[in-house]
Amino acid sequence: MNGYYNQNPYGGYGGPVPPYSQNNYFNQIAAAKLAAKQERRAIRRLGNIIGGCLIAFLLVQFAASLFLGMFPSVYELYTTSSVFQNSFGVIAIELIAVVMPFGLMAYFNKNEYGESGPVPGAKIKPLDLLLWVGFGLLLSNAANYLVSLMSVFFEALGFELTSGESLPPANVLDCVLLFVSTAVVPAVCEEFAMRCCSLGILQKYGKGFAVFCVSVVFGLMHGNLVQFIFAALLGFGLGYVTVLTGSIWPAVLIHGLSNGRSVIADISAYLWGQEVSDGISVAVFYLLVVFGVISTVILAVKHKLTLRLDSGIAAPYSNTAIKKAGAFFSSPVMIIALIYFAANVISSIKLS
Repeated sequence: MNGYYNQNPYGGYGGPVPPYSQNNYFNQIAAAKLAAKQERRAIRRLGNIIGGCLIAFLLVQFAASLFLGMFPSVYELYTTSSVFQNSFGVIAIELIAVVMPFGLMAYFNKNEYGESGPVPGAKIKPLDLLLWVGFGLLLSNAANYLVSLMSVFFEALGFELTSGESLPPANVLDCVLLFVSTAVVPAVCEEFAMRCCSLGILQKYGKGFAVFCVSVVFGLMHGNLVQFIFAALLGFGLGYVTVLTGSIWPAVLIHGLSNGRSVIADISAYLWGQEVSDGISVAVFYLLVVFGVISTVILAVKHKLTLRLDSGIAAPYSNTAIKKAGAFFSSPVMIIALIYFAANVISSIKLS
């Protein structure tokens, strides 16, 4: 008998096994719940920071409006000169209101981004870059089509969805500045703020969660229902492409080309008239659709598209994406910013 091991009460032979500890099990549960709570607290902190950037964005816009109102001659120049309007928008909105607060956020929280920093800089092959741009432009066209349907629906109900308008170009210099201020500068500045600084600081808590939250913030920054829906949908695509490629360049090009469609229409209307402009717009639309479909099919065949951005394996009691988004948008500073932006979006709906 002494030459044999006693059978383990939990099955098998080979010596004694420590008895099952119920206390240890509950300690593990408590530790997992505490880790989830701490993660939500960290996300809420980032929600406060990004909410602060949004409030800074609003304050700069308010200061710019106040400046224009204090000087009637400057305001008149703003409403009559496309050159001044576009230049003022680049400096006051894109550089000061967008780049500065989000850039400062990235600087003071640089340890949150890791060694690579806030800008996704993975190398991407030229052909892959072209395919991802085509895919993104297809999403842009789809978002534009959905917004058009939404506008028709609201009009049928007796409502008009208003959006900001810019002065049409009156000379060649206006055309150049319109292209730069609409297609080039916003693509660089807004992608830096959204897909670099904001997405980069959130995605360690989940890529899908980060893409969703940044897309909503990006939509709200545009201030009216039409642009909110379009920008949020486009922003989701831009975030998706950025996460999958690890590079910011596809998003910058997609953003710039998407904005550039309206610029082409305005410039061609100035150069050749509205009828020619309408024909060019239709041709560009179908060209981009064909390009986008071909690009999407190739990416799908190469298995570069996926519906899952995060691993499907989650630790017990970990936060779901909904809980993370709830923590982000329920942060006090973010709530203040959301209330103001929501009021702006609602006020853009007028009775027709």
